[in-house]
Amino acid sequence: MKYKNILFDLDGTITDSSPGIMNGLNKNESIMVGDRYHDIKGAKLNGIDSIAVTYGYGSLDELNKEEPTYFAADCYGLKSILLTNK
Repeated sequence: MKYKNILFDLDGTITDSSPGIMNGLNKNESIMVGDRYHDIKGAKLNGIDSIAVTYGYGSLDELNKEEPTYFAADCYGLKSILLTNK
């Protein structure tokens, strides 16, 4: 598995200006999973890959604008992305 560090924003504290989300984690082994634009933008600002999940709060249009690395339409898609990237 390529990604050893899977980051989520469960309480809305990660914003598009959150450079501290990495806390010493290896960028090449980290990925952000999010359902809003600021999750994807935060990943970009920290130089890590991102997965936009389209089954959350954000719209597809909102997520598309931030150009995430991957899209997942459901939990099975998310699992597939996380387990097949090496």
